[in-house]
Amino acid sequence: MTTTTPRPIKPMVHVVFFSRKKLLKRRQWYWKATHQNGNILATGSEGYNNSMDAMKAFQTVQFHLP
Repeated sequence: MTTTTPRPIKPMVHVVFFSRKKLLKRRQWYWKATHQNGNILATGSEGYNNSMDAMKAFQTVQFHLP
């Protein structure tokens, strides 16, 4: 699994982009936004073909985070 370092988006929200290679499939990218206290606020459950697609998907929901 490949991960990137958490980036602070809002004062108490961090987002991590990571990739996984599923059995017999290409590597797919996912994202997860967490609060500073560890609660998961949102996840990108759909696998994206590259990291830029995952970042664009996160940008569509980041304005709805607390």
